[in-house]
Amino acid sequence: MKNLIKAEFYRLRKDKVALIGIIVAFGMMAFSILMNLILKGVFSAIEDDLGVSIMSGLFLFKSSFEPANNMGLIMLIFGAIILIRDFSQSTIRQKIIFGYTRKQIFFASVIVITAYVIGVMVLVSILSLILGSLLFGYSSVPFKPADIYYLLGVLGLYLLIYSVYLLITLFFGYLTKSIGATIGIVFGFTIVLLIFSGVFGMIANHYSWMKFFVKINPSYGPQVLLQTTSIKASDALYISLSSIVYITLTIFGGYLVFKKSDIK
Repeated sequence: MKNLIKAEFYRLRKDKVALIGIIVAFGMMAFSILMNLILKGVFSAIEDDLGVSIMSGLFLFKSSFEPANNMGLIMLIFGAIILIRDFSQSTIRQKIIFGYTRKQIFFASVIVITAYVIGVMVLVSILSLILGSLLFGYSSVPFKPADIYYLLGVLGLYLLIYSVYLLITLFFGYLTKSIGATIGIVFGFTIVLLIFSGVFGMIANHYSWMKFFVKINPSYGPQVLLQTTSIKASDALYISLSSIVYITLTIFGGYLVFKKSDIK
């Protein structure tokens, strides 16, 4: 399996689609920063009235990982494209002919695609933080050395959350073997989660037991992290444990689907 993973990484390095994904991700980041610069005058007027900073490097850093954000959604799509092309180009069949098991093929693909997508997202988010801080300031309060621990904590939680969405995307990719169907399902799935989060949130104001379902919703983590400047231990625990459960279930489900799928 080690040799297969190395071969997958080598193939990914030569893949034009993977390169296009990187270019698009950084292009979306640059476009986002440019648009915020253009609107800086509008934001400045609002900030003067509110007395707080709306746009900042910290905000851009956090919003980079939003699955519903343009860049976050784009990288999910590129992950699906890379996976599904293995089916359409008979690459998986060739791997089986070379003697690799379906288990080895599945986990090698998941590892390589996850490393690619997460790696790009981390680079883009860090660059967004740096450029955003230089152009708009770090946040409404100056950067302190202790903020490094906060940033690392936020990054770790966002990586877990985004991995959930990525693995759900790959699961539907294995299930449908269609780029169009996978993109449509994931887009709809993301919207539905956001709607459920809002509905459950309103219900939870009247029925406290509903808060559990609000907090285990995958869309809960991004909303909390984006709106707060500190991480509660309870929120971190809910986000971490629920994400690990979802990751485990989607990997297991994806493997079962791939194991029983008809390879042509």
